[in-house]
Amino acid sequence: MPREEQPILFCCENDHAAVMKLKAELASRVFVVDCMVDRVCTGREISEDGVHVQAEPWRGSIVVLEPSLSQGRDGAVRVPFCSKVATVPASEAEAEYLSERKLSLVNGMHTVLAFMTLGQQYEQPRPGEEREYILCKYDRMTRRDQRMCEAWRAARAAQLVHKYTSDSLATWHGELDAPLTREECWDVLLDFADYTLLERFAKVDDVVSRVLGGGVANRWLTRLRPTDTWMQERSRRAETAKAVLHAVKQADDEGGESESDESDETRQLLLYALRRDRERAIARGGGIDGPAAIEDHIETAEEAEEVVAAMLSELTLSSRTFCRKEMEITHKRLVKEQRKAGGKRFAPRVQEALGKAFDVEQARLAESVEMQRAGAPMSVWSGVSFDEEPAPAGP
Repeated sequence: MPREEQPILFCCENDHAAVMKLKAELASRVFVVDCMVDRVCTGREISEDGVHVQAEPWRGSIVVLEPSLSQGRDGAVRVPFCSKVATVPASEAEAEYLSERKLSLVNGMHTVLAFMTLGQQYEQPRPGEEREYILCKYDRMTRRDQRMCEAWRAARAAQLVHKYTSDSLATWHGELDAPLTREECWDVLLDFADYTLLERFAKVDDVVSRVLGGGVANRWLTRLRPTDTWMQERSRRAETAKAVLHAVKQADDEGGESESDESDETRQLLLYALRRDRERAIARGGGIDGPAAIEDHIETAEEAEEVVAAMLSELTLSSRTFCRKEMEITHKRLVKEQRKAGGKRFAPRVQEALGKAFDVEQARLAESVEMQRAGAPMSVWSGVSFDEEPAPAGP
């Protein structure tokens, strides 16, 4: 059957291997379209009335990973989704970029938060005891922990720019007659990640066992270590190039940034991101430990890269120990119990952990109120202000 006459099946399923298998099985009969979906779902309840899913407040997004999707002579795009939710990329490269952006700045940052949470909260359970850990939230962190998040976000954004180039991002996110500047491209990625941290992850109580449900060691190997490895390797290459340039041109005695720094977009992006983060931290009064904990101004792009590289290595190395604690963290043996309870979110141990997290938050709120009454300086969180949600997936 000609493709234009085939019924279309949109597979909004993140198990892309399963979609490809189905596509092969239905070849020439059904046009199977792979879609990337993005919405955090924390639980589900199956009943006679249907399947009820607990999800984050954000409406979610869909990227149709079939740029050539069209039907008939008019070339009309055949997408049965709201344009505010769905994006149809114009090319294979753009589709790959949007998919990679989600994997890096959403799934990847979820993984970062999960390992940060374990580093702060993990306790070796007693025999027969099962512990759940509620994911830490960016707007309730100390400034040091916020900077850890920001370092990983900046490095992941830099990876995307390095792979897909600012010129491509300028076209994909800009207008045909008005492509974005380099800095505007950086802002698109940083805003996307900041919105994810502040308006998505911070608005829902999630558990580490769900985020790392694909395997603790697997997530460390595939979502944590690769970015750290990329950062360390590019830092070494940059240092080698700088040394060669210095030897050939003999950098002047006045100091400042060298030509290699100025032409290295990754370093410039990292410097831009860290300075931007500091300005926003000052505007909101820092983290939960107040303005006194705000970092010093970063002077050079080389210094920015050193800060980011050090933070990435710190979390990667400290998290490696959790790879040997798979069952204690993911509770795979309790899957039947969780299903019986209507999903992981409703499992007894998760409910207990949520209760403890609520008690901690109430105690922190009470302490803040007392500090305010006493006239002590407080950190007032205002977050990143968005007049509207950034585009869900596409330009």
